[in-house]
Amino acid sequence: MRAHRKIHLTVQNSLLSVGEVAHRLGVSADVVRSLTEGGQLRALRTPGGHRRYRLEEIRLCESRLRAMADRPAAEPTRRHRGFAFQPEYDPFARKLAAEREVEREREKRARAEAERRRLEDLKRYGLAVLRSRAIPDSWPPSIIKEIDVFVTSKRLPSWLDDTEAKRQVAEKVDVVIAEYRKAEDKRLIRQIRAIWRDLGRA
Repeated sequence: MRAHRKIHLTVQNSLLSVGEVAHRLGVSADVVRSLTEGGQLRALRTPGGHRRYRLEEIRLCESRLRAMADRPAAEPTRRHRGFAFQPEYDPFARKLAAEREVEREREKRARAEAERRRLEDLKRYGLAVLRSRAIPDSWPPSIIKEIDVFVTSKRLPSWLDDTEAKRQVAEKVDVVIAEYRKAEDKRLIRQIRAIWRDLGRA
């Protein structure tokens, strides 16, 4: 009796629920139910009346759905020698393709938002590094703008490790500061020389 119960539990644990199947196929639970009712995906019933699916049935259905999704869109009815030819049309395949397109767009927007936040964090980090270098308040906002322009997906791609990305930002801050200090030194030297020339004329 115990052995029979153990086998029963093993079989039951290997079955997937509607939600688990939907997650695996990348569709909604309603689509899974439609597949079941349409005969494309066979289900078992638990004693409580819930649907459960075997893994091999899911794999078979998955291959069918992939084939339907890859199928070109239906063309309008064509006539040849008086006979009308209507290409095979599968409304479920179109619904599935539309759902997957929506999911792809959702993932695309999520990735774009994550990338925007990553770049904003790196810009804030660059400003924090800039303040930590104790630069004078009189320095122009163009220094901040240079850092802002530097922090882009092209220069700091998303595959970069966060530590490496911050290292490059800090390095850019130091380069900008050094260049500005060098330009300031040159400006001061020109001013001093101009003063000395004026004094010599006097």
